[in-house]
Amino acid sequence: MEIISPYVFPILKLSTLSKKKYPYLNDKYLGISIDDVLEEICKEFEIGRDEFFANKCRKHKFVEPRKLYSYIRVFEMGAKKVDVAEEFKTDHSTIIHACRTYENLFKTNSLYRKRCEKVLRRLGLINN
Repeated sequence: MEIISPYVFPILKLSTLSKKKYPYLNDKYLGISIDDVLEEICKEFEIGRDEFFANKCRKHKFVEPRKLYSYIRVFEMGAKKVDVAEEFKTDHSTIIHACRTYENLFKTNSLYRKRCEKVLRRLGLINN
């Protein structure tokens, strides 16, 4: 088996590599897991883990954390939008919309930006 290290090719996105050919390349190379992301988001937005996926309501209390989670999973961890959509039992277009809305909110809403930066900083995705 041919071995590729993500540390040798820092520009190489993990999501572009075949999981069958390189099974050892996964989200753990980033140093964070899905559980870490969920824990930090739920702690910051003060919602329970069971409410996070189960609650389909449109209240900001639940929608904003889902947008942040979708963004982190797709753009920081390299997950496919379809895979993230399956976690929420929804369509991939919902994840596309969530990521776009996250970016818009991040630019325009200072309170949301501060909360997101706090989570991203704790996960080590942005510098202090």
